[in-house]
Amino acid sequence: MKLTDIFEAAVPGLTFTYHEDIEGDKNRGWQIDEIKAIIDGKEVGYLKISYIPKERFKTHYPNILTYLRKMKGISVLPYGYDNVDYHDIPPEILKGNLEHAYLAIVRGWDMEEFERLRNLPLDQVIPEYEKFEKIAQNRHGRQFREFKHYHIDKAIDDFVSVKPEFQGKGIGSALERAAHEWMKKKGIQYYLSTLRTKPGEALLTKLKRDYPMTADKTWSAGETRSRYRFAD
Repeated sequence: MKLTDIFEAAVPGLTFTYHEDIEGDKNRGWQIDEIKAIIDGKEVGYLKISYIPKERFKTHYPNILTYLRKMKGISVLPYGYDNVDYHDIPPEILKGNLEHAYLAIVRGWDMEEFERLRNLPLDQVIPEYEKFEKIAQNRHGRQFREFKHYHIDKAIDDFVSVKPEFQGKGIGSALERAAHEWMKKKGIQYYLSTLRTKPGEALLTKLKRDYPMTADKTWSAGETRSRYRFAD
């Protein structure tokens, strides 16, 4: 969706156009928004913003088993049911996947257990998956909670680019400020990514020098990091 409001930046002649959800719901729940920097009718740069909206998160990650499938490559659920709570999957479908689920989550090879699962009554299939979910929570629950906390309605500057002939004019900073203001209107917290190229690091240093910043401690990729955001 194109927004009609234009952000008037400090750079002479520079305006921004806003483009919402440019890729659609095709990437595990992430929404990609884009701001384009325009001078004299020509695009001179852009910034892409990524986050998972709360409602989209509910669709893609109704429980930890869907998270394991999409983010860890651990396939506990039957093929084709990536976005479905296992309580809503027909028991006969779940039963046909029990041995595969056992291998994925228990990580063991037990012929007696496989035989038990093959002969399991349909009314015992859901309780079996509830056991799998408990194992998943014990092993990956903290990561799942951190994933939710890190991504739901918390946007980052996924990629920012300014054409070489227009660099050094403050367009990158103006893009970041426009993104911050836009996300604020949408009720979404905007962060500066912790994974940056050398030019991205230089831009972050400049922004920290020019604007009041807040550093939020967060856990990601096995370590504690500081995520910076504009303080206003």
